Amino acid sequence: MIKLQARANKEIAEVVLENAPQSSKYTSPNIQKELLSILANKVRDKIREEIRDAKFCILVDEALDESNKEQMAIILRFVDLDGFVRERFFQVMGVDDTNATTLQKAICMVLA
Repeated sequence: MIKLQARANKEIAEVVLENAPQSSKYTSPNIQKELLSILANKVRDKIREEIRDAKFCILVDEALDESNKEQMAIILRFVDLDGFVRERFFQVMGVDDTNATTLQKAICMVLA
């Protein structure tokens, strides 16, 4: 991910990939996961700002992933300030079960 950003941003390439000590390149899998998590949280914050106090609906879908684990996807649909209907992908998360109670608890946890 850092290498992708470095292709688009010379400063990142110079600071992180070219001039940083070998032990500080931020390319380990754990660092990459942490960076993705931080970016995902920032995107969700922007979506929350975009929705503000607007009425919205939640679209939820569940599916088995390749490892046979249940995954739930949450999409938010709302009307923006210009009157256009918008949809924003919000999150995918693993769930233990796909019954209504489990999904409802997971949705409340994500939107809290």
